[in-house]
Amino acid sequence: MRIKVEAWDPDYRVGSGSEDAPAGALAEPAEPGAWAPRGDPRPHPGPWILIDGVERVDAFVWVDDRHPGVLFSYAVGAVLLDGGRLAFADEIRLERLFVSPSPVDLDLGPSLRYRARPHPATRREDLLAAAREVRRQAEWALGARLGREHPGALVVHDGTLYFPPGGEAGVPRLGYVKSFYRSYLDPDLASILDRLAPGQRTPVFRVPAAARRTPRDFLSWYLRLPLTPSAPYAAASGLVRVETDAGLKSAWLLADQSLDLFARLASEPYRDPRAPANLVPVGGLERELRRRLGQRELVRRRILALAAG
Repeated sequence: MRIKVEAWDPDYRVGSGSEDAPAGALAEPAEPGAWAPRGDPRPHPGPWILIDGVERVDAFVWVDDRHPGVLFSYAVGAVLLDGGRLAFADEIRLERLFVSPSPVDLDLGPSLRYRARPHPATRREDLLAAAREVRRQAEWALGARLGREHPGALVVHDGTLYFPPGGEAGVPRLGYVKSFYRSYLDPDLASILDRLAPGQRTPVFRVPAAARRTPRDFLSWYLRLPLTPSAPYAAASGLVRVETDAGLKSAWLLADQSLDLFARLASEPYRDPRAPANLVPVGGLERELRRRLGQRELVRRRILALAAG
């Protein structure tokens, strides 16, 4: 088997995801009462588990000049927040995948082995989607295990929730979404977002499965984080969206608890360019995960050396 590497840096070939919903797949209010801002934060009595993962396309390649392939690295980890104490909740998982029709691993020397993940797709986009699915499954499995090991803990995933086909929700989870491109709400309901003050949220609303092509409906709400100083920044700067796979009554309580936690963990502009939405513990976890991926330039040199040889 021979591989050849595409000359373009993978960053210029990787598309970004979005939250665009299909036409007509808009959410409906699910919390009783007026459609008005809510501001009743409540503490969560147990620990919080914050889970994040990072990924990197190390190279797009061609196998035997016929089939596309993706060299993909990801790292997944978690931090445990309990009584004001913060610590890594588990060992960080680092994995490198060679996604292509080939069943052969790629061994590039010490600490750089790409495990074969055979896939019949002939489009690079489909291979990349398959690699990302592996990462999402790893994050979901980590959350399920840590939730069982820490009874009473609430699991928070940085990003949208993963809904495994046919899988059960298991422990209640929150998805913390800090980047979005379109509201799930119709314009009349979405007007509330401009009225949210720091520390306030929207009522809980139900998102139909068609809105993100998930196996089932889920519940969500928007909230606004504090931002200091606030004067120079646009109103939407502190806006995030939270979602959960919990039931309706549990979601009402979780929504109020999320106001308390996320406001306390919000970052500040002088420390984080993604403030306030990038939570302080998640920012630290993300830096460690990226460090584990290794130096990008060195990894690419070793890939090119394999292709040249």
